[in-house]
Amino acid sequence: MEGLVGGENTDGASRCVSGTTGRKTLPRIFAQELRGMMYGFGDAVRPSKAAVDMMEEILLDHLFNLVSKTTEVAHIRKRDRPDITDVKFVIRRDRRRTQRVRYLLQMKASIDGATSMKELAMVAGEEVPGAPPKV
Repeated sequence: MEGLVGGENTDGASRCVSGTTGRKTLPRIFAQELRGMMYGFGDAVRPSKAAVDMMEEILLDHLFNLVSKTTEVAHIRKRDRPDITDVKFVIRRDRRRTQRVRYLLQMKASIDGATSMKELAMVAGEEVPGAPPKV
């Protein structure tokens, strides 16, 4: 996290999340992805810098609040570090987000399982489906 605090972006501009006190200046780290997402959701091919900055401000504020609440829940549960159960607890009333987190965790488990099976097959010297043939 050290790289996210108190830095500058490639344009030389730094920013601070508004509406908060005590937060450090954060670099613009999501601008490129936000431009693509904004275009995908119907904005111009090159959205204005002000629009991208505003979206990033909203995103950073939301992430900061989510992480703060998650960390607070972890401390209440007498743990030093938050884990996925704390995130699930914080978003428990938002059905859509809860379902999305559940889906992403299932996909992660599926990918991890497939990766480990592929590694086991490679160690055993077996053919791996979808892998290029050995020459």
